[in-house]
Amino acid sequence: MKSISEALKEKRLIIDGGMGALLGTMGVQSACPDQVGVEQPEVVRSIHRAYLDAGANIVITNTFGSSPAKLAKYDLQSALEEIVSKAVENARAEAKENAYVALDVGPTGEMLYPMGALSTQKAIEGYRRQIRSGKGADFALMETMTDIGEGRTGMLAAAQEQMPFAASFSFEASGRTMSGGTPECAAMIAKALGAFAVGMNCSGGPEHMLEPLRRMRSVVNLPIFVQPNAGLPEMIGGRTIYPFGPERFAEEMRPILESGAAAVGGCCGTTPEHIRLLAQAARDLPAAQGIAKEEVYVCSQRHYAALDDALSAMQTVADVDDLYDLEDDTLLAALDLRDMDAEEAKEHVCMAATATHVPLGFIADDISVLENALREYAGIAAVWAPAEWEAVIRKYGAIRVGDGE
Repeated sequence: MKSISEALKEKRLIIDGGMGALLGTMGVQSACPDQVGVEQPEVVRSIHRAYLDAGANIVITNTFGSSPAKLAKYDLQSALEEIVSKAVENARAEAKENAYVALDVGPTGEMLYPMGALSTQKAIEGYRRQIRSGKGADFALMETMTDIGEGRTGMLAAAQEQMPFAASFSFEASGRTMSGGTPECAAMIAKALGAFAVGMNCSGGPEHMLEPLRRMRSVVNLPIFVQPNAGLPEMIGGRTIYPFGPERFAEEMRPILESGAAAVGGCCGTTPEHIRLLAQAARDLPAAQGIAKEEVYVCSQRHYAALDDALSAMQTVADVDDLYDLEDDTLLAALDLRDMDAEEAKEHVCMAATATHVPLGFIADDISVLENALREYAGIAAVWAPAEWEAVIRKYGAIRVGDGE
């Protein structure tokens, strides 16, 4: 079977729909939904089978909550490898070589330092463990990411495990992630880290995803995945009700398809019937084509600038406090890391990213200092460092713009 990247060049792909709600409607009782694949594998396989029969050619494993942090809440962290490998086995048993299997990698439920206690390195290591256990999948799908920084740790983990990956973010009605990230920055960072696709899922219904879709397509030519909920849910009689039935969902997805989504599916509240009608709506459509006039960008989670513009409107700073006094038209703040050790650089960058949303650059003369800074920075940094450090710079999606002297 050809790679998913090749398939996306030939036609629109159909992703499956919701899993958790279907398990509930089937009367499945389990404290940990991901463990159902181990305890009742035929139930999970029947859901995969129903989506494949409906026309899906991407099925997502039942591993949304299988990070070490999430499984620890059920005292199941030691069962991670079994849960993840069994989930991939269940999906592959139904997909065979006729459809792609996406390893579902969801949020940890914790906040990254300095807003929370989870360190970047610990997040990467946890995601590496989950991804390593799911190596039978065709690719890893970071999904429902409400913080670009956390999504980035999953992407770094997938790259380090040499698994193809895509990243899908959840945007609020404001058009930003819960932590304030923009669609443009999410797409740029995913591309810089080597994602073959980027996208959005969950949030509200299809109408809420049109603007983020257009904004992503304006800056990158990556294929865009779109998987909305079946509308905004309401609580009626103690039950969560999604307002879009299959017919309305398929109709609401037509503008998404017309606006260039490369792969479409559903999230919460969607069923095999939703996917069947969606597959019919997408049938015979040609592959989506990129429209962006791609440039080289630097960005934070919230702001971006073309590299040439940023370099012409930059300020060099030696102390985090200086970031509070940046000129209003500053497009890039270059931090001088040359008198710091690796731990100081890590702390400096974490504090800098909370002090300003202007994209950051780093001036470095020690590779361990630079790597610590780049690991922490959830953006695309400009870097002044020796040419022989290019591999480390590219590993974190940064751009070398000059020497460190």
